[in-house]
Amino acid sequence: MKYLGKFNFKVFFCTILIAFAVLTFFHMQSAEAAIEPHKYQIRVDLTENLIFIDEWNNDLQAYAATEHVFLCSPGMYATPTPTGTFTARPRAIDWEYDPKGTGEWERFRSWGHCYVNATTTITGAFVFHSPPSSRPDYGYVSQRDIDLMGERSSHGCVRLWPRQSAWIRMNCNGSTVRIYYGPGHNDDLWYLREDLKKEAPPKELWPNTLITEKTKFIYTYFGDTLESLAEMAGISTDRIIELNPDIDLSGQNIKVGLAVKIK
Repeated sequence: MKYLGKFNFKVFFCTILIAFAVLTFFHMQSAEAAIEPHKYQIRVDLTENLIFIDEWNNDLQAYAATEHVFLCSPGMYATPTPTGTFTARPRAIDWEYDPKGTGEWERFRSWGHCYVNATTTITGAFVFHSPPSSRPDYGYVSQRDIDLMGERSSHGCVRLWPRQSAWIRMNCNGSTVRIYYGPGHNDDLWYLREDLKKEAPPKELWPNTLITEKTKFIYTYFGDTLESLAEMAGISTDRIIELNPDIDLSGQNIKVGLAVKIK
């Protein structure tokens, strides 16, 4: 009887452990099923040098609408941007050059005196970032790199205008990034790319961006105010507030990484 009592206890204890493991498994399965996809998906077309930001549609259970279109400069043929499916992750703050911790400036040490800002990791050392600068100051971005936006000009990373790279950093942590070569010969996309290039004045780093259905946005950046956005957009502050009823634009400095409608 003594042996049988010990045996029954072991059986009971093992049954409890198995039941706990089964319940934990099904709980994890249901929790994973409950996790919704990220709000945005990033598609990088290396043929057209365009970035498409698609928004998730719960009713259709798919990324059904392209909400933003950004011009970009991917890697040159000798130093190509990797293709495939990745997950966007913010880079660690480079405290030496960004003591305020805003995620703004970072030094690319492998390329000497080269500084970029608003970086987001694609995979490994490949990131989304602003045009490179010889100093941590926008005034030192070369005219050549400004003119080359929309052309293959990087060492493998994907360059965007600073406001747009900041928007990705602030809004796309965890987004799926799909990088591919499109079929090309798409007149609509070719004209879109050309129109986007015209949006950037020769010495201006903050172009507005053509969006789906010809809506335009300004992507907020560090130190923006309602007045500065209105000045860049060429419209009144009242008009910006009217176009953006769901965005708080009342603060002295507006939150970074917003898409503020200007049309």
